[in-house]
Amino acid sequence: MINGDFMKKLFILLFLFITPLVCAADFSLEKWPLYKDVKEVKTGLNSFSIDDEIFKNTQKDLRDLRVIDNKNREVPYKLLKSHSKSETQTFFPKMLNKSYAPGENSSAVLDFGVNNQGINFLEITTSSENFQTSARVYGSNTIGDWRVLADDIYIYDYTDNRGNMFYKRTSLNFPESIYQYLKIEIDDNIGKPIKIDKITGKRIKKENAKELRREVAFNKKTAGNNTELVIDLGQGGIPHSKITVGVGDKNFNRSLDIYASFNNENWRKVSGGYIFRYNTPKFNGENLVLDFSEINERYIKFIIYNYDNVPLDINKITIYSVYREIVFKAEAGGEYKVYYGNKDARWPVYDLDKYFQYLDLNNVKQVNLSDEKVNPILKMLDYDKGNPEKSEKIKNLMSISLVSASIILIILAAQFFRKKK
Repeated sequence: MINGDFMKKLFILLFLFITPLVCAADFSLEKWPLYKDVKEVKTGLNSFSIDDEIFKNTQKDLRDLRVIDNKNREVPYKLLKSHSKSETQTFFPKMLNKSYAPGENSSAVLDFGVNNQGINFLEITTSSENFQTSARVYGSNTIGDWRVLADDIYIYDYTDNRGNMFYKRTSLNFPESIYQYLKIEIDDNIGKPIKIDKITGKRIKKENAKELRREVAFNKKTAGNNTELVIDLGQGGIPHSKITVGVGDKNFNRSLDIYASFNNENWRKVSGGYIFRYNTPKFNGENLVLDFSEINERYIKFIIYNYDNVPLDINKITIYSVYREIVFKAEAGGEYKVYYGNKDARWPVYDLDKYFQYLDLNNVKQVNLSDEKVNPILKMLDYDKGNPEKSEKIKNLMSISLVSASIILIILAAQFFRKKK
């Protein structure tokens, strides 16, 4: 039952908003429940970053974002997602003096020619499995006067054919070298040599993606031989694809699985991996970084398999989100808002996408957003962003009412013109 107060509000809203909504077809305001003011906009290209409030109340791919000016016109924008940039040149050196010293190491010399343009990466192809050891890289122009380029590089292979699990790192990174010859040495793994089947050289220029860091709280408990860590981000929608784990222990190697959930009940497996650290007289190295395909669930759970070991001293967890921003062009004296929250929205298609690459982005102005606000049309109808079911009913009722009011206005106008005749 709709009470009189509600009808009064609805009448006022229809009177105030029906005309601009009917006349301005660029943007149907009543379909977008939430917005933020864009603050201190400058003439020309402006950009603002996507914050957690927007992530929480938009679709996962952000298709329901719209930039609107003070004339209720939709303003074209470009959504930018930071990503790693790299340029790679690949070289295939001649392999010389491949050999093995029993109980010590495997080695090989690589000839990149007298015109070596610079190498900073070697990828080792090996048929050896289930090893963890150290490698070194040397450089020389004479195959004799060897200079150390990198020492104690940790390489490993974890192969479980039965469980179809494979984790390995057999790449060697070092400062860029123009030596004609490079030599690698790989220490034996518990007395067993590491087979060197092939080595590829590369020169990689890399620029890492811009990321947002969040140190997060977590609950920890031990069940049997496993440690379970549960992280609550406080809301869903925040994208994340990398986690680092702070551990107080010195020597360990543990496998783990990562799960995600929106409700802390229905969990899905996201990824698996290993964390390890070695601090010994022969080798120092660690891997405490976990990369996986981007997710946006509120809860994350780690299950660390301790086997017969003491549980690890986990003291910090950091989550990383890839930076996203909106770029749009503002007119002089214009005021702008960003609307979102329309679950039925489709991706906008703008001409801007076609020529954006030709714009000068060196002078883009970074602007800020206000706190989240409720669309005043829906606010007067007691829109509740915390109650999607109630809010959806209000939006549907508003749409029906606007259509009905439009029909009534057309009928009244027709009667008016008939009387004029």
